[in-house]
Amino acid sequence: MRHYPLDKYPIDISSIVLSINLVEKMILSDYLVDFVAAITDNTYEPDARITLNEYFVIIAETLYSFDQDNQEIELIDDLLEHKTLPPTFKTIIAQKDIDYILGLIETSKQERNAGVWQLISQAEVLSSDSLPRIARIENILGVDNAQYVSISDKVGLEILQCGIDYLYECEDDTSIDPVDDCRRILDIAKNVVKGKLAKQRVEHNAEEIKEWVTDRQRNLKIEPVQEYYDEIQERLEIFESGESGFDSINKMIKNSLPFLLCIRDILGAKDDLYLELSSLVANQAFDSTIDILNPLIKAVNQQYERYSKSTNSRAASMLHYLENQELISNLNSAKWRSKGVIESLLNLDLDKKTQTRLKINLEKIK
Repeated sequence: MRHYPLDKYPIDISSIVLSINLVEKMILSDYLVDFVAAITDNTYEPDARITLNEYFVIIAETLYSFDQDNQEIELIDDLLEHKTLPPTFKTIIAQKDIDYILGLIETSKQERNAGVWQLISQAEVLSSDSLPRIARIENILGVDNAQYVSISDKVGLEILQCGIDYLYECEDDTSIDPVDDCRRILDIAKNVVKGKLAKQRVEHNAEEIKEWVTDRQRNLKIEPVQEYYDEIQERLEIFESGESGFDSINKMIKNSLPFLLCIRDILGAKDDLYLELSSLVANQAFDSTIDILNPLIKAVNQQYERYSKSTNSRAASMLHYLENQELISNLNSAKWRSKGVIESLLNLDLDKKTQTRLKINLEKIK
């Protein structure tokens, strides 16, 4: 058992335990009742339990007065190691911890609007001051105790809110990168909350924060190439609202290519944003190509089926060719031009999904 030196702590753990146990025995003893009754000649009927609780509260408040550098944490933890300590006293200590933590939470709420950096430091202070006491509350009351779960959830959700407010503060300030701080605060909140609903809320907010971070990183990446990015978007919009046809497709690809190359020069050929834009152009062009090709294939197949119902396959093919030369010619021309479009698109830097899609369909057209 550790004894604190008097010059640091004017108190001795063993003496406290002995005092608590002796007073408990004295207050609850029949001998005290008989002694007081004898000398006063009256019937002594004290509310012994209330008197005992009051005494325990005084002891607890005395211990909590050692609040410099969290000295009372070690002091009380050492005291609680004694198996002979009355359960009532332990419960009072737990309540003192809960009250102390509620005060920290209230302070954090009041200071949340103090400024961007204070939000993170406030969350860290709340975490460092609360977690040792939460652990002690768990040891005293048990992991399934409602008060323990409730105070854990309140601390975790307040820490989470500090992180959320911090994101809002940083939303329009590109000079601050909040990602690492927010992830750290989020991890703390996840580890603190215990209740089912609180855990769900943290997970929900974690997804929102993740999306926010992704969008922010994307926007920061777009910033140096914003001019070229907007030019590509404008050409895609013009293409979508304009006339369909292979000439329009090739024109859109040709007009988008210089801006794609400018973005590649700035971000690099393997950059995700660059590949995304390049693949967007390719998919738009390919989808329009398929929109031209599919109706022709369908029309040719329908004509062939009409002939095949009335004669054998060889004769049907001959009649089909003779009767639908123009339609078949249009289809072959469309296939040839589709092949050229896809081959030009494969010369672009594309993501793997788009590359695979174009290669598979190029083989089908051949």
